[in-house]
Amino acid sequence: MNQERKCRDFWCCTIVLALAVASGVQPSPAWATLPTVTACQECSNWPAGTVTFSGTIAQASAHFVAGTYRITREEIWINSTRIWWKTETWNPCSGYYIPVYWCQPYSTTAWAPGTALVATAKCWTADGQGPFTATSFTAHAYNNGYSMGNTDLNFAQLMADNIKMCLTQWMNHSATSTTTDTAVDIVGSSQVPGGHVLPCTVFYAWTHGHTTEFADCPNGNWVTDLKVQAAVAVKASQGMPRLNFVFIDACHTGESQALYHAFGSAPYVGWSGCVPDDSEYANWTEYFWIDLSCQGTIAHALDYAFSEEPGVTGSVSYGNQAYHVHWVAPAV
Repeated sequence: MNQERKCRDFWCCTIVLALAVASGVQPSPAWATLPTVTACQECSNWPAGTVTFSGTIAQASAHFVAGTYRITREEIWINSTRIWWKTETWNPCSGYYIPVYWCQPYSTTAWAPGTALVATAKCWTADGQGPFTATSFTAHAYNNGYSMGNTDLNFAQLMADNIKMCLTQWMNHSATSTTTDTAVDIVGSSQVPGGHVLPCTVFYAWTHGHTTEFADCPNGNWVTDLKVQAAVAVKASQGMPRLNFVFIDACHTGESQALYHAFGSAPYVGWSGCVPDDSEYANWTEYFWIDLSCQGTIAHALDYAFSEEPGVTGSVSYGNQAYHVHWVAPAV
């Protein structure tokens, strides 16, 4: 008699549990296991394993494993900003029990240089438990601009200073501007390549140029594609960030891809033909940077500058023209 009752009780409990699962009601069996969460972040601008991130193509990822509970909501945060969330709906075939993996892009230029960035993954269960959380390692935002003006040109000081202001005030970059740097200052010497190319992630120059070189600030020496290439190689060997954007605002610098490749094939803008040292072309450049600071892509910034200064012609661009030099993803 006791054995028969145990058998009936077992089947009764099994049926109730099956109905609960099929209807989406959260069971709480004694063998239940809680959800587990992992979080990570990465940035293709730096070598794997580094903890300093640059540019607008960082990513935060999270892995949610439900265990025997139903996960009904997942979120990913960078510091106090939520960059992704999802609400799960009940599926009678798969339920809520399958693992969920998500990778969400974010921009390091949403934060001031040096800001510690931590990705946090969170999830909640159907019966109100949570959040179950996990945090990633800490990375630091690193975005550093360099702008130079050749004093042989009338607008050298204005352009060097204005681009620096744009980078520091509107685009969350640290930046250096100069009208005195020599070729050695910019890319180092043949014995010790490097110079200012090493720490910078954005490079701008208002100067003279040819297809494979541009003049330094005092207009005394030429910075060739080979010198740039050597400096960029040292940059990589020392674990420094790759360049995110390069604009050599000088004659002929877009007529070949020599400088584009020398700078590591970062998104690049130069010119075909001669570029006048006048207010029209200076204004064109400033409109271009204004649109970049307003989170426009390189392609959009080019279109905007031409719409504001339609008399300007001859810009050439290489690389990823859909890249944002500055971008702040909206909080969600």
